[in-house]
Amino acid sequence: MRDEEAVHADEEPSGTAKTEDSGIADDLGNEGESMPLPPAQRQQNRLTTASGRPQTSMGRPGTAMARPAPPKLKKKQIAEVERKVEPVAETSTVIVDERKEDDEDFVVETDPTIENVERVDADLLVSDEHGGLVRTILETKKGLEAGIDEDATKFLSTSVFDENEREKTKKEVDKMQKAIQQLTQTTHPLARLFDYVQEDVDSMVKEMDEWRNETKKNTVELRERNANSVDSAERLLMTLKELEDEIKDMRVAVARTKANIIVNEQKIRTLIQNL
Repeated sequence: MRDEEAVHADEEPSGTAKTEDSGIADDLGNEGESMPLPPAQRQQNRLTTASGRPQTSMGRPGTAMARPAPPKLKKKQIAEVERKVEPVAETSTVIVDERKEDDEDFVVETDPTIENVERVDADLLVSDEHGGLVRTILETKKGLEAGIDEDATKFLSTSVFDENEREKTKKEVDKMQKAIQQLTQTTHPLARLFDYVQEDVDSMVKEMDEWRNETKKNTVELRERNANSVDSAERLLMTLKELEDEIKDMRVAVARTKANIIVNEQKIRTLIQNL
C-alpha cells in the first residue's frame, strides 16, 4: 500500500521533476567537468540524493554522476498524511544502486526526515494537494466515524428506559425481595432444626433401644410368671382334689356312724320292750 501511494505521489509532479532534474543534472555535469569533487563530498551527495528519490532500473542513466534534487514539501506532506492515516510507524528503506568502477554495491538507507517532520493536520491541507488514494482514505475515515457516532446515538436512545417500565421493574424487584425475605424467615427455624436434627435422631435411637430392652425384659418376666402361675395352679388343683377325696371319706364315715346309731336305737327299743 505504501509503495503504491509513493508511486502515485511521484507521478503527479513528474513533468516538473523531470525538467528540474535535467537542469540540475546539466549543472552538476558542467561543474563535475570543470572541477572534480573529493571522495567525501561525492559520498555525501550520493547519500543525499539517495534519501530523496530512489533510482530504478527504468530511470535515466547518469552520464556525469548527476543526482536529483531533495524532495519537495509536497512529497513530505503526502508522506505525513500517510503516517496520519496509519499510525503504525515504519521506517522507509531505500535501495540505492551505486555504480563504481568495477562492481555494484547496494546501500540501504533510512530517511530520518520522514520521522522528524512535524505532523500536519490532514483536514487543513488543500484538497488539490492530496492524491486520489489519500482523499479516498480520508473520506472513508470520516464516513466510518459518522457511522460510529450514529450507532452510539441509536444505542443510547434505545437503552433509555421509560419511566413506567422503570417503576414496574422496581415494583417487581421489591416484590421479589419481600418474597425472598419471607422465604428466608420461614426457612431459618427449619434450618436451626436441621442443625439439631442429628442430635435428636441420636437421642431417639437411644430411647428406642432402651424401650426395646425394657420390652424384652418384661416379656421374659411375663413368661416366668406365667410358668409359675401354671405350677401353682396345678398344685392347688392337686390340693383341691385331695380335699374333695377327704370330704367324701368323711361323708362315708358320717353315714356309717348314723347307720350304727339307728341300729343301736332299735336294739335299745327292743330291749326296753322285752323288759
